[in-house]
Amino acid sequence: MLAVYIDGLCEPVNPGGVACWGFWVYRDGVKQFGGKGVIGEGAGMSNNLAEYTALCKALKELINHGWQNEEVIIRSDSKLLVNQMNGWWQVHGGLYYPAYAEAVRLVQFFRKISFVWIPRELNEEADALSRQAYEDYCRAKGVEPKYHTSLSRENRPVERKGTCMTCKWAVFSGPHIGCWRDGRFQRWLPKRFAMNSKCPHYTEGEKFDR
Repeated sequence: MLAVYIDGLCEPVNPGGVACWGFWVYRDGVKQFGGKGVIGEGAGMSNNLAEYTALCKALKELINHGWQNEEVIIRSDSKLLVNQMNGWWQVHGGLYYPAYAEAVRLVQFFRKISFVWIPRELNEEADALSRQAYEDYCRAKGVEPKYHTSLSRENRPVERKGTCMTCKWAVFSGPHIGCWRDGRFQRWLPKRFAMNSKCPHYTEGEKFDR
């Protein structure tokens, strides 16, 4: 059985921002491979386009691996995508329509495929890949990644030498919080990593201010 986790984003504005996608594929519970990328920036970009692009990219990879005859479960936190692909919601066009049409075409190659909605906190790995694609794109352009939630100067965490600032919960974005170190934004981390040794910026034995 193949479990495919997909996600997409359009930042820092939707529509019209930078649209990115990410996915992870599990086979019989074992992680196989993932993918991420940037669709584009500006006019024509949207979050729904990114979600459907993630689906199309994942389906094409499954076809490349010759896995069309296996049972496939697509897991997404986009109710729009899941309900439309299950035939429960109508499609009225929009920026994502070409990607939707491509997804419908690709689905025909699979013997048994289903679509399941999951909450965002259960889709952290695919979400992290789409964010990584966005942040890599921003760094390549020499600009700081910006997200829907802005952070005012007075609300920024106070710099604390050698420690991760996730405990400050400075920036919220669904299941993620902004990690700050040395007074600069580092990356987005799952909230469950806050004040936890799993955080890559965590310093053992260091105390955090609430």
